[in-house]
Amino acid sequence: MSPKRSDEFKADRREEILVAAMHLFVTRGYDRTTMREIAREAGVSTGAIYVYYPTKAAMLQAVCADEAARMHAILQTTLHDLPADADLLAAGMMAFVGRFGNLSPGERQRRERIGLMLRYEATRDDAVGESVRAVIASWRALVVAIIRAQQESGRIRADVDVAALTEMLLALPQGLELVELSSGTATDWPTVVGTLADVLWHGLAPVRPRPESAG
Repeated sequence: MSPKRSDEFKADRREEILVAAMHLFVTRGYDRTTMREIAREAGVSTGAIYVYYPTKAAMLQAVCADEAARMHAILQTTLHDLPADADLLAAGMMAFVGRFGNLSPGERQRRERIGLMLRYEATRDDAVGESVRAVIASWRALVVAIIRAQQESGRIRADVDVAALTEMLLALPQGLELVELSSGTATDWPTVVGTLADVLWHGLAPVRPRPESAG
């Protein structure tokens, strides 16, 4: 097997194991799932699975890294293609929501469960926690850059606290995902985010002086 074919085989096998693990984590629970069960689900030997992922935590770290890379690619592409006078913050929020746009309700719920599991395990496992914190830090840096660019362009008031607004924007989508998952009802994400953007824009936009009335 050529080196290229070998690398492709390893990448495919790594993905197959990861898909099997996430399926079991969601259906059986993270703590109840064993490496042997993951190997059986993926169709590989128990020994082979350790070549790719030495622990279950390593699988969660891989999922975290994959999701972060995917979201950054979506956001960077979205922001790069916008016209100069576009609302960057609103476009970024809609791009974040759009990652679920073409998914079935079942697949969206599965991804939300994995996200919730990642956040929980981040409080119990230092390695997973480090991966999750790194992703949040990268998102935070991107949101800060967008807000400051909007302030410089005059779309957001100069007196708005950038750090506070950033934390709020990072927390809101995760809170909405948790509400949707806990309530069992589908959230109309485009409408929710559109409403949120409208509210933010009315509160964040600079106050325009009223024209003086004639006479």
